[in-house]
Amino acid sequence: MNSGHTEFSHIPVLAAQTVALLTDGKTSGKFRLIDGTLGRGGHSAMILRQNPDALLLGLDRDPEAIEQSRKNLAFAADRITLVQSDFADIARVAEESGWDGADAILLDLGVSSPQIDDPKRGFSFRSNGPLDMRMDNGAQLTAARVLNTYDERALERIFREYGELREARFLARAVVERRTEKPFETTFQFAEVCSGVLKRSVRRGAPPAPTLCFQAIRIEVNDELGQLRKA
Repeated sequence: MNSGHTEFSHIPVLAAQTVALLTDGKTSGKFRLIDGTLGRGGHSAMILRQNPDALLLGLDRDPEAIEQSRKNLAFAADRITLVQSDFADIARVAEESGWDGADAILLDLGVSSPQIDDPKRGFSFRSNGPLDMRMDNGAQLTAARVLNTYDERALERIFREYGELREARFLARAVVERRTEKPFETTFQFAEVCSGVLKRSVRRGAPPAPTLCFQAIRIEVNDELGQLRKA
């Protein structure tokens, strides 16, 4: 959770339950954890504090996450190995790090709150920023590139499969029509198109109109389902 852009306090999701399931209550003795979506290290920190003998191999494709985790996990610096990498390469990274196995593997899927709350990352429609959405800012594919270069059929598939939007065809057509006037550059521009197409079909209790649109593009940009299959 984020209380502001300058001061960040992270509360890991389902922390106690996750730790209990991963460790089966083990609080001492050798325990090797591979955290494939390290984030800010919240879950891993709890295990490292609970078990002074636990070892961590942490992966994250976001270099900012690796940097922050290194600070947050400094209390166990001699027991951690942190690597910037997609979790799809978890076997290779483990081998190169001298790990021949693990007692538990954690994948906390989806986008993290620090990424959402930073307008420069372009994950959220609530703040205006560049259409980026890359978890690894060294990757080539951005949200702007998807919206400005994919053909109508490809966009329809993305909105239908990754956003589960019944209006996928109309949304894809609207995106193509809008970009012929001016290429997409900002999150607000994309959100405006999403809201315009979906406003008549908003259902009670449903998330804000652009939510699933942004989710669909984010999944495509980061190949999230492909990464999961490989892992």
